[in-house]
Amino acid sequence: MTRKQFKYAALKYRSAYDLGEQVNIGLLFIFPDEQRVAFIHPGSFQRLNQTFPDVDLNGLKRDLRAFSRQAQILCTNTSINLFSDFDQITTKYFLAPDASALFFGEWKSGFYTQSEAVIKHYEAHYFSYYKQSVETGKRDEEYLKNKALQALKGRHEQYGFLKHNVILQNSLVHAQFDFAWQNGKLNLVRPLGFDLKTNDGIQNKSLLWFGKLSNLKENLTLEQTEVHFLLSEPNSKALHNAFEAAKTVLLSLPIQKRIILEKDIEAYTDQIIETIKPLPQRFF
Repeated sequence: MTRKQFKYAALKYRSAYDLGEQVNIGLLFIFPDEQRVAFIHPGSFQRLNQTFPDVDLNGLKRDLRAFSRQAQILCTNTSINLFSDFDQITTKYFLAPDASALFFGEWKSGFYTQSEAVIKHYEAHYFSYYKQSVETGKRDEEYLKNKALQALKGRHEQYGFLKHNVILQNSLVHAQFDFAWQNGKLNLVRPLGFDLKTNDGIQNKSLLWFGKLSNLKENLTLEQTEVHFLLSEPNSKALHNAFEAAKTVLLSLPIQKRIILEKDIEAYTDQIIETIKPLPQRFF
């Protein structure tokens, strides 16, 4: 059976240029002999959301569905020479070269006899990350946020002083905080669930936030803002040292910060109730 050449390029997601952290989020295939273009992506993004909590999943899924439709349309576009025009396909029909969060890697080549077998092989190879069990248990970011907000919801006046889903950004990075409050200074609250399964998972999450907030240092200093981390600990005692190291990473941030452990969230919300004031009209 004749072996034919194909091209493929990986679509990658990155949280920020300078952090260098990226994951494969899709695969674009070109089979010139069949005049076929195919785009595939994972079916679930739960692990991506755990690694990059700030990812806009709805927007990402919308983009990936659009890429799949575009690939189907290109299969019927006989004006495209798939043997020679593949270099232009990603920028002309999918993504601009300067797109921020999504970008295509370089084209790679291979040989095949059946295109479907090729797609299945690379899907398993590139997307195994998404098929692994999710690292966090129930004590994740959503759990920590709800634990804090439930204690505040009964106090209607104070709860009304909170600002939800605050985004701080510059030209390099952006960071989302679940809520903000003021008591003489602005406090940005960010839950971080460290009830994970591996040392690397714990380390990567702390380093991700170290990188983000280090790059936002000037913004935070200018606004005289303090970042409050709500942390859950890993259940496994074997990960205790990794958690302590993660706390050290966060405490070494060159900004005003505070760490509140899960067991101290009730006392923290009591402090909010007692000292909270209306946020200023000028808020970032």
